[in-house]
Order: sequence, then structure tokens, then C-alpha cells
Amino acid sequence: MQSIESNLLKQHPSIKHAFSTRAKGYSKKPFSQNNLAFHIKDNPKHLKNNHLIFSKYLNYDINKLVYMDQVHGKIVKLSINLLI
Repeated sequence: MQSIESNLLKQHPSIKHAFSTRAKGYSKKPFSQNNLAFHIKDNPKHLKNNHLIFSKYLNYDINKLVYMDQVHGKIVKLSINLLI
């Protein structure tokens, strides 16, 4: 499993983050090995296994995962959810 960290986000230790790579996962072509995207038509079992591997690698509770869908455009939407 491989991931990349943001130098900017590393300055905030309370924010656990990572950018995954496609290396070492269960998904088959055309999704590549470590697909974590729920919004495409990958095999749900592969997605679950990929998320389990990533959660163990980064030591996070998979049930508390926060994720997004990446889009390319010029519209910005702000979402604030305070967890207390």
C-alpha cells in the first residue's frame, strides 16, 4: 500500500489524511488495483477490500471515513460539519 501526504495538512496533526495511489489493491482493469471510488462501477467486494486494506495501513476506523467525489470545474461548494 502506498500513500502521499500533504505538507500543508501535516501542519495540523488532528487531521488524518492521505492521498492513495493505485498500487496494491483488489480491483481489476479498467479500475486498476487500488480503486477507492464508490461512484464508478467497480465490484463492491473489491471496493470493500481496498478500503479495508487502506484503513489498516493508515490505522483509521473505516466506519468513520469521510470521502469526496473529485470534479474538475470552477464552482466551489463549502461544506462544514462540526463533530463535537
